[in-house]
Amino acid sequence: MFDFVPKADLLLDTDDELDTEAAGFYFTHVTLQVEDTLYRLPRHYLERESEVLRDIFRSSEATRTVKDCDDRKTWVLDGVSKPDFEQLLRVLFPTEVLVEERLTVFQWASVLDLSASWCMRRVAAIALKEMSEIGTTDCRQWEAVLDVCNKHRPMLPEARIMAIRRISSTNPFPVAGVRMGRRYKVASLFRDNLQKLVQRNSYFTDEEEDGLGFKTTSKLYRIREDYHRCRDCKNCKNKRSREDKRESSLNAIDRAFKDELDDMMVYYM
Repeated sequence: MFDFVPKADLLLDTDDELDTEAAGFYFTHVTLQVEDTLYRLPRHYLERESEVLRDIFRSSEATRTVKDCDDRKTWVLDGVSKPDFEQLLRVLFPTEVLVEERLTVFQWASVLDLSASWCMRRVAAIALKEMSEIGTTDCRQWEAVLDVCNKHRPMLPEARIMAIRRISSTNPFPVAGVRMGRRYKVASLFRDNLQKLVQRNSYFTDEEEDGLGFKTTSKLYRIREDYHRCRDCKNCKNKRSREDKRESSLNAIDRAFKDELDDMMVYYM
């Protein structure tokens, strides 16, 4: 049982001697500023999760003093957005609300970004696990993950593979697939969607030509001309012949876009 001690009796005279601090259970706090907002957080938990933050706290002075509070110093986290930082805090300091309100892939991408920046390996693992259980087919959300992976390459290979697989499974429009493959240096996405553009029967629209660019469109027209030269190919009963033509179109794509494909293959190494 705990004895009740009147509040007044807990006050110490200035001459009284304080008790010894409990090892491992006496936590200090740090004040961090993100944009225009201050956060007062347990220093121990931040240092335990991030060797980067630990080194910052131990090797540098606080950036400035908080107004109207002489005994409180603050570290300013430049280049960090308030929404991203608060998503990370929701993972570091979960509450009952977090159980009911699951984060989106967009939000987990923010957590993954900061966890990679600050070497928070446990948090990054949590983000990967949670994202793997989200069934969204919104390519924009998985593109956000690829943006984070490209920013921190060659870190986060598991997250990159997951995002690529999710985007590929949505079967994006070929021009969009080419654009994403080119932007994120994903050879499989780039190559597969170039082949779809070559093999389809319909011609490119003006909008597609604008999206692909003149150089890419010109190369694809030449490859398409060879592929569709046999007008009755669609009705050909010779399966081997159709497979040969597909293989031939892939070889032509590999030759025409060799420099780009080679660059993609080594980009994340």
